[in-house]
Amino acid sequence: MKTNEEFNNLMKLDKHILLNSLILPGMNEEICIPVGAINSKETFSLDICRKNTIVLSRKKLQERLIPNNDLMIRLEIDGRPHINPDGKKLSRNHMHIFKEGYGMSWAYELNEIDAILFKNSNDFTTIFFDFCKYCNISINDSNIQGVI
Repeated sequence: MKTNEEFNNLMKLDKHILLNSLILPGMNEEICIPVGAINSKETFSLDICRKNTIVLSRKKLQERLIPNNDLMIRLEIDGRPHINPDGKKLSRNHMHIFKEGYGMSWAYELNEIDAILFKNSNDFTTIFFDFCKYCNISINDSNIQGVI
């Protein structure tokens, strides 16, 4: 993935989780969830990391295009503050979105992304569902068990 057009086309694809059931990771756990496009051959991975010994509330969710492992989006909750290439400083809750010429070095505050999603950064299950919705990943066919 090298262009914004390629990224936008991949984001628009209807996707679904390729597992019948799923238990979301608890504290100090991480998982990679296989995701497939519904009407094309593209496959993705939804990576969830809750491993951290210093900030227990830290969460990272990202979507990668397989087989090249091209990062598309990464949501960081209680991560380190981020500084964009233009010098703008962001808070600990932000989302990196692929941008042509910058890769994943550009991030946005969550309220700049969507006025409805990502409002409850304390509830991990809600964050997971919001991230899936933003990435156009259907969760209807999977039995998903949330965590605290």
